[in-house]
Amino acid sequence: MRKAIVKQELYFKKFKKVPIKEVVSDFKAEGYSEGFLADLENGLKKSRIYKK
Repeated sequence: MRKAIVKQELYFKKFKKVPIKEVVSDFKAEGYSEGFLADLENGLKKSRIYKK
């Protein structure tokens, strides 16, 4: 049996930066603890993507 190579084109889309408060709000709606939410917010504020 022959092996076939399937060509796929890759498209890179620009990351859409959502406001940090929206990200934290989504996690809060899922029931994450206040401690986790605070760590998440602090981590996002320090992340390279949100410093731009």
